[in-house]
Amino acid sequence: MSEVQATARPGIEFLMGGRVDGEIIVRHLSSYGTLRIDQMEGSKKRSSLSQVTVRPGVHSLIVNWQGAQLIRASEIDPWRIVAPFSVVYLRGPIQLQVHIGRGTHDSIIVSWNDADTPALSQWVDRMNAKELRNAVSVAFVPVSPWEGDVAGALLKAVREPSDFSEPIIYASIHEMVARIYSADTDFCLATLPLEVPETLMRLIEKVRVDPTIPWSLKEAAAFAGYSPFHLSRTFKASIGYGFPEFVDRCRTEIAVRHLSSSEAGIDDIASASGFGSTQALRESVREYLGLLPSELRLSPLAQAHRADAER
Repeated sequence: MSEVQATARPGIEFLMGGRVDGEIIVRHLSSYGTLRIDQMEGSKKRSSLSQVTVRPGVHSLIVNWQGAQLIRASEIDPWRIVAPFSVVYLRGPIQLQVHIGRGTHDSIIVSWNDADTPALSQWVDRMNAKELRNAVSVAFVPVSPWEGDVAGALLKAVREPSDFSEPIIYASIHEMVARIYSADTDFCLATLPLEVPETLMRLIEKVRVDPTIPWSLKEAAAFAGYSPFHLSRTFKASIGYGFPEFVDRCRTEIAVRHLSSSEAGIDDIASASGFGSTQALRESVREYLGLLPSELRLSPLAQAHRADAER
């Protein structure tokens, strides 16, 4: 991998490599002692491979607001998806391969040492031992982009510095790490606000049970007790995007999980996920993640490793 840009900082390094058609930069925003906050931002016309190294004794939270990346520790691992509005927690020592998707990117990166949060570090050690994890934690949790969420509070403290920013940032770190360890999912495209009307929530839960079946606006409105026009207007106002897009996002979640963890053909995955065609799947994956379905697949080395493990 040819080196295009390298950014070094205490405990964590970013190496931007490969062909870069749009600029991705990592810039320093603020520091509180050895705790440091950076922003990764920019736009890419083509996806490219990069590398992140977290040194021993260092923690990092990456709050990904916009854009998508794939990460993995080695060639034998499947790609894991860092979707928009998600948080990644890393604890060193670890070196990750990163595949940065097309489109606009905006992430806040908070990193700190064990000594900055001794109680949290000890708790993470106990959780890792309890869950039989290794010394490195790579975990994800979806966060709401809506005001009032802990990630939103962190972002506001970073972008609007005040006398209260430091305790808010430290409190956000503790809460987000705890959320990550208690989360039951690691990938979400169909994010929701903190409060959803009960009638819409029943519909949302129904769709999430099986988004692969045909979901017309008329049938959804009848289930919710609304007219199609009222459902369309209310859903977008409450959720932030329309009902058809919500269904499409749920279907894309299913497809992406299969693409990144199975060897099934893309045509079969598109059909099983509720898409009318393979082209529709390709368009959705590219729209929401800035990636192609083929870029999510297991590498030949990972497929061989899985086959050996199953023998």
